[in-house]
Amino acid sequence: MSATRPFAPDAPMIVEGDVLPGDTKLMLRCMLEELLRGGMHADEIRALSANPQYQALHAARCAIGDAEFEALIGQLARGCGVHRVAVRETAETAFETLLTIRGDAVPERSRP
Repeated sequence: MSATRPFAPDAPMIVEGDVLPGDTKLMLRCMLEELLRGGMHADEIRALSANPQYQALHAARCAIGDAEFEALIGQLARGCGVHRVAVRETAETAFETLLTIRGDAVPERSRP
């Protein structure tokens, strides 16, 4: 757990955190909007917020309470929607290509 890990100034990739004053509900709103706009479904976010391993999301949910969290995520999910993309390849759009690792390789065939 990061809360019990000793401070390591020679390990710059370790994130150290602390509690700062601020508006918890506004911070949670920003986190939820980012997750929703990134394509995550509200049910997936609910599951993450119930997991203590997702410390910020879980702590914010505990701080404002389950009822207020549910109201907020419901409001934001209706307002943001969820961005979903599906890519389908058909015989008309598919083509063979030569994949190389080196940039100086010349393909045997080029795209039609």
